[in-house]
Amino acid sequence: MIDKEDTSRTIFGIGREDGCVLNSLTAAQEKAILDALDLTDELDAAYEQPSNSASLVAAFTRAREQYGHVSANLPSKDIRVVLLGTTLEAYENVVTLIIGVELNLFHGDVTPIVASARMRKLFLRKIISAELDTEGRAFLDYLLGRQVIQKPSSSSHTKIPLPSVSKTPGARAHSFPIQVSVQTQEFIQAVLFYAMFADIAAGRYVRLPNALNNIEQEVMKEGLDKKLWDNGWSYLQRYQPIFNNTIFQNVLILMRSHWDWYIRQIGEFVSFARNHVSSPALDKNQEKELARIGWKEITQQLTILEKSCGIKFNLSPAILSDINEMSLVRNLGMHNRWEVDDYYLNKTSSSKWELKDVRLTEIAELRSWSGSLSKLINETSLEIAIKYVHAPDFP
Repeated sequence: MIDKEDTSRTIFGIGREDGCVLNSLTAAQEKAILDALDLTDELDAAYEQPSNSASLVAAFTRAREQYGHVSANLPSKDIRVVLLGTTLEAYENVVTLIIGVELNLFHGDVTPIVASARMRKLFLRKIISAELDTEGRAFLDYLLGRQVIQKPSSSSHTKIPLPSVSKTPGARAHSFPIQVSVQTQEFIQAVLFYAMFADIAAGRYVRLPNALNNIEQEVMKEGLDKKLWDNGWSYLQRYQPIFNNTIFQNVLILMRSHWDWYIRQIGEFVSFARNHVSSPALDKNQEKELARIGWKEITQQLTILEKSCGIKFNLSPAILSDINEMSLVRNLGMHNRWEVDDYYLNKTSSSKWELKDVRLTEIAELRSWSGSLSKLINETSLEIAIKYVHAPDFP
């Protein structure tokens, strides 16, 4: 279970427990904060055109000096000052890691840290400009302690509400397919970001002095005995090439699980909406296929939706090829511990793999698959939302 406080602290460097407040600021004070943020734009520009770390260090030094002026003239608990500080901390980590790359001391990906820094900066700018959307305001209220969010216990019921929408007169599309589309894609992007962020964060943490001993002590407190700890390390070392790639393999499974949720929601909506909007007649077998759409392969799912709704999706061969490969690899992970089998070799368009190879997944491949999956979700949800715009609210 993902804890909101931990997630907030990981991404924004700030949590509700910090006790921040939102004071009234003068125009000059707000401008001072924005001036500091403008200096971090120079950091982003230097990062996008890397030559060496000198320009990054110079830009960061100016931004840090501006932060010193800001923080000296504003309440230390003001959330905008705190967020400016955590933004600078993230950029400082970026500068440190890039220097580490130049010195051949760091071999990881800086992208997640840069993304976190930019997210903090964007959130802060929207607070100052009062341009937060509904979710952004709700999150700000959470940080300021304006709402009570209880950590789920074993006896509590946790539900995930769909994004709220405003239905306007003369709307051209039904809201429900759009809602599940937006939420599915948010989850997929969050999965990718979290994987990159956790990979870098874990890599940096284990390099800290005494980090492994601290981890060992923590797992011992949770009940793991010394023998299991030692055995675990021996197994990790024995199968290290496989476990090095585990985080990306897990992302693939999670991405497909979010599609599985999406397609079941869409299937249930179509079954409902067909009773209210003129649709193609289905025989008993076709009705059964629609009811069990979540159990079919993606290409079959698309055919079922097209026949049930009387529509045609506009999907390129490249997207369908990406989706097919993603599904094949996911099935290897779920059912064959990622080892290439005859079924995969007969279905894949790739000639790279041989029988019994471990089908590894790289981050570039995941990005391509997530992009194609996003286009697939956009296309299917929009066409169905337009088709059934006049159906009643669902569920």
